[in-house]
Amino acid sequence: LLGAFKCKQLAFVLNLTYNNLACIYKRRKKLKLALSALQKGFEICLEFNERDNIAITQLNICAILSQLGNHAGAAEHARNAANKCQSDILILNSQLVSNADPIKTQKEIFEKTSLLGISFYNMGVQEEFLKNYSAAVSWYEKACIACEKNPTVDETLKKNFAMAYNQASQKDMAARKHKNSSKMKARPSITIDKSSQIVSPVRYRPKSATFKHSKINAFSAFPSQQGLKHIFGKKKNETSQHGQTMRP
Repeated sequence: LLGAFKCKQLAFVLNLTYNNLACIYKRRKKLKLALSALQKGFEICLEFNERDNIAITQLNICAILSQLGNHAGAAEHARNAANKCQSDILILNSQLVSNADPIKTQKEIFEKTSLLGISFYNMGVQEEFLKNYSAAVSWYEKACIACEKNPTVDETLKKNFAMAYNQASQKDMAARKHKNSSKMKARPSITIDKSSQIVSPVRYRPKSATFKHSKINAFSAFPSQQGLKHIFGKKKNETSQHGQTMRP
């Protein structure tokens, strides 16, 4: 059907369906099936140049890979999502002056900036899992800056970003202190690295942010009309060690 019609609206709907299906599989703890559904959705985005949903799909893939323990792969998808958002923001900024509807364009910029902040946050989560605390602190800081003056981002999410930054900073300071102490105690010809034995001063289990698409009309504009209501809406969130997803 896709090969026959080559229809962008149909590609949008199929990608949306695969993302929703992945969220159902995730809740049932069928992570490999969730990943398979998201990969199919991602392939549709690439084949039919369905640019609107590609960043969200990659952030969902990031969260599932993180749960499966593939933090390097998860970080790569989060980085690609961030790059996509930054590219879209540059294009929208260039259109802001000449656009006939600058209010709509500014709204889209806010939405892309929100996704950019979440992409940075997910990068920090993966670096923290990999015990690269300095890198995690840097990504969390970028997430805070990206969402600081964005009115579309929920205040709770902003507080979560700030808390992650503070706790990762404490872990980074503890790691540096322990590393320096180990070097001082080592013999001249031997380097001892006991960083893997560090006990975090704050018990913090990082969480990646994931999203679920809400049911919308296949021919409605996205994301300008729907925005991030399915991400930052008032519906009850589902939480787990690796992500936050919205109920269908």
